[in-house]
Amino acid sequence: MTSWSKPTASYSRLVALFVAGGALLAPRTATPQAAHSGPRNVAESALPSVVTLRIYDADGAQLGLGSGFFLEDGRIATNRHVVEGASWVEVYDHEGELLGTAPYAEAISSHVDLAVLPALGEEHAPGLPLASEPPRVGETVWVIGSPEGLTGSVSSGVVSARRTQGDQTLLQISAPISPGSSGGPVLDASGRVVGIAASILEEGQNLNFAVPVRGLVALAGSPAGHLNFPAATGTSSTATARSSSSQLTDEDVEEMLSTAEDLAVPFITDGRLGRDDWTYDGKPVDFYRFTGRRGQVLTLAMSSSVVDTHVGIFQLGATDGEGWSRSNDDIAQGVTDSRLTVTLPSSADYLVVATSYGGSPGSYSLSVTEGQVLERSDGRWRYLITDTGETTWWWDTRSVRRTSAGYYDIWLRRDSPEPQRDQSGDLYDEVKILYRVDCRARRMDARSYIHYLDGRAGDSGDFDWTSWSNVVPGSVGEAALETACSR
Repeated sequence: MTSWSKPTASYSRLVALFVAGGALLAPRTATPQAAHSGPRNVAESALPSVVTLRIYDADGAQLGLGSGFFLEDGRIATNRHVVEGASWVEVYDHEGELLGTAPYAEAISSHVDLAVLPALGEEHAPGLPLASEPPRVGETVWVIGSPEGLTGSVSSGVVSARRTQGDQTLLQISAPISPGSSGGPVLDASGRVVGIAASILEEGQNLNFAVPVRGLVALAGSPAGHLNFPAATGTSSTATARSSSSQLTDEDVEEMLSTAEDLAVPFITDGRLGRDDWTYDGKPVDFYRFTGRRGQVLTLAMSSSVVDTHVGIFQLGATDGEGWSRSNDDIAQGVTDSRLTVTLPSSADYLVVATSYGGSPGSYSLSVTEGQVLERSDGRWRYLITDTGETTWWWDTRSVRRTSAGYYDIWLRRDSPEPQRDQSGDLYDEVKILYRVDCRARRMDARSYIHYLDGRAGDSGDFDWTSWSNVVPGSVGEAALETACSR
C-alpha cells in the first residue's frame, strides 16, 4: 500500500497558487458611474466605430450587454467575458440600429480578457487604428461604450498606472466605466486604441482597468477560427478586479488529499468538475496522486470543450521552502487546453490538481505520460504519426466528438515536405481533413477538407458521398482511429 506524506502548511500555499492561478479578475456587480464628454475630435470620429453588444442564450433570453468596436478589417473586438454563455450576439451601432448577428467568435483568448467577432459584411464603419506602443502614465485617454445600455457614452481620464495582477498586465485608468462599458475602446489623443475597457475595482473609488492593446494586436493577427462562445462563468458585463483572501488550512489540505484518486503513471482519465467537488475560492477541484522518481520527465495535459482548463502538480513531503510545484493555464494564447512538461526533482509522492481557470463546472480529459509530448506551436495540434513519405500528421485535440450514431469525428492535419497541387493546379502545403471513425468496425470515412498555402486557406469542400474504408494496420488511419476511439 502506498504511504502518503502528512500535509504541511506549505501545501496550502502551493495549492492556492495554482488553484487561484493568479487570477485577480473575479465576477462582481459593478457600481454605475457617470460618463463625461470627451474632446469633439476624438469622440466624434471614433463614435461610429463603437458598437453595443446584446448577449442571448439558446432560449433567446438576454444575458447581458457590453461594448465593442470595429477593427480595420471589419471584425469586432470586445472582452471575452462579455460574450461568455452566449448562443448569439446582436450588434447595434451608436444610434441603436441593429447591424447584424454574430453566432460565433473568430478568436478568443484565455490568457487575456479579449475576443474577436466576425465581420458582419463588406460595409462597416471605419475600423479604429491600434496603437503600436503603450500609453504613458499620466497620458489623457477617452473611453467610449454603452454603460447600463446608454450607447455612445464617452468618459475621459488619465492612465493612472500599469498594474501587474498575476501573470497579466492591466492599465489602470481614471476614465469612469460601468457595466456595459466592457469591450469598449480606450483611445489616446490621436484616436488610436491603447486599451480595451475591462473591469473596475468596486471596493475603491474610480479605479478602472483596461486590457493593453498589445494583446488585441496578437489575437487579431492569429488565424481566424469558427469558435463557440465560452461557457458562462457568472461574470457580469463589467468584471470587478479583486484579490482573493481565501487561505487553505492544513485541515483543508488533509480533506483534499482524502478525495484524491490513486493512479500510476502513465494514465489517462476522464473527469468532471462539479459543484459537489472539493472547492477552493469557489472553483471545483479534482486531485490525483502518484509516486514519481527523481529525473522522471512527465507531460501533463488537460483538455475540455466546455471549461478553461488549469492543471498543476506539486510534491508531497517537500521540505525546501514552500516546496516544488508547477502549473499551466493554457498552452498558447487563445487556447483553453493546458499542458506542461516537468522533470521531477526527487523520488517522492506527487499530487496532480485539475481545475478550471474561471471556476465553471464541466467535463475534461486528463493525462500524465512519460516524456515530452510533441505539439505544434499553437498548442492545439498534437503529433500523430510520420508516414513513409516523410509527411507529418497531427490531430486536433479539441475536435474529437461522438456522434448520435455512435461514430467519432476527428480532424487531422497533414504537413507536406513540399507543396502539392490540387485538382485546379493550385499549390498547397497543408491540408485539414475531417474523418468519421467507426470504432467497432475499424473503418473510416473522409467528410470534409480544406487546403492551405503559407497559412492562408484555399480550396475547401465536403465529400458528398460515403466511402467507408477499412483501417490498414500501422497506417495513419489506424493511428487516428486509436486516438479517436480512446477518448
